[in-house]
Amino acid sequence: MAARKKVSRKITAKAKKRPQRKKVKQKKVAAKKLANRAAPDGVLLKLSPDLKTRLENLATNMGQNLDQLLIQAAIEFAESYEDHQRVMEALEEGEDRVQVVVGKD
Repeated sequence: MAARKKVSRKITAKAKKRPQRKKVKQKKVAAKKLANRAAPDGVLLKLSPDLKTRLENLATNMGQNLDQLLIQAAIEFAESYEDHQRVMEALEEGEDRVQVVVGKD
């Protein structure tokens, strides 16, 4: 085996003046902080493991993924609550009959 040859390195004046870079320690983000931040294209939900499992099972049975199921649930909630608000406004105006309008879907 050949012996290693020592290489001498001269430090130039330019290299001496260059400041040393400090190592930046990365901060660990707590799980609570992640749960409160919005996703780039939507909303982050913190679900209990039990509820998440139930929703995943429902999504699988419906042939959807969890995101699709949650979007569908939000849309249906908004539509039913808007219908509820229209009924309540009609009752406050004193109308005896409430009309039910069926959408053309």
